Amino acid sequence: MPGEGDAVDVKALRKLAKASKGKRGFTYTHKPLRRKAERQAVADACASGLVINLSGNNLDHADKLAALGIAPVVAVVPSDTTENTKTPQGRKVVICPATIRDDISCATCGLCARMRDAIVGFPAHGPGKKKADKVAA
Repeated sequence: MPGEGDAVDVKALRKLAKASKGKRGFTYTHKPLRRKAERQAVADACASGLVINLSGNNLDHADKLAALGIAPVVAVVPSDTTENTKTPQGRKVVICPATIRDDISCATCGLCARMRDAIVGFPAHGPGKKKADKVAA
């Protein structure tokens, strides 16, 4: 996501969205989108085909991001989560298929590259798994 620190460079995002038109581009952002212009730029980018997944630290945070209604949402879930679940507010959470099945990869799945209502949950993993588990809980 273009921009310094927490800020989104709205002008650069609009250019990126225009350049991505028709290419099925997608990305993720943890930027807080505090300004109305930032939220609108993300919504416009998604509407034009550049899917920007808002990244939640946990399912409670994912609910708050989903309530914005501007873009699809992903979230970290505890490392032992292997089945689809729901957020505290009842939103559907689909566990990333590439994290739980050996025959699926990001390239063959494409779930994060699509606009959708379901939140994609990524089980905590890697060297920071214990720390991520604490945030996801």
